[in-house]
Amino acid sequence: MLNRLDAFLLKKAQKFCDTFQRLTGFTKFRIQKWVAIAAPVFYLGSAILRCDPFSGLIAVPFIFSTIITVLEIEDDEDDFFAERNPRLSVTHNPSLRIVTVLVWAVFSFFLPLFIIDGVGWPLFVGGTCFTAWVYVTACVPRPPGKSKVREWLEKGLQKLNSFLPEPAPIPIPSR
Repeated sequence: MLNRLDAFLLKKAQKFCDTFQRLTGFTKFRIQKWVAIAAPVFYLGSAILRCDPFSGLIAVPFIFSTIITVLEIEDDEDDFFAERNPRLSVTHNPSLRIVTVLVWAVFSFFLPLFIIDGVGWPLFVGGTCFTAWVYVTACVPRPPGKSKVREWLEKGLQKLNSFLPEPAPIPIPSR
């Protein structure tokens, strides 16, 4: 059952990455960076809202590990664009993804205890971002191509140029 849940989540993450790339032209690496940065930001936000210095101290190494993770994502992106062959990461192991989902599910079960004081939601969102990062990392990027948004803009500019009259040259007066 957990393997089916993992396969379902991975399929949805792959579909989201493919759709995002088709629309915007950005590969899954951009999503990875955004989600990797969002997780510690929400964790630190939770520590600040709770006025908990211990959680704030734990957030500092978490932020430094995020910086290293983002640099590794950029290296993976450069390698992908150079070789068109994505490197497999640890998250391609289904067991790790299943454990991540189980931890997130247990955490979500105890969520009402965190939200009673009204400041637990950033911690929940940070955990969700981490789980999303695990699944986005396991996705296979598509080869780069022209995005739908770019195609729409180019078509719109062509229609606009055909509609507008040719600009007339402005004579420069001589002295």
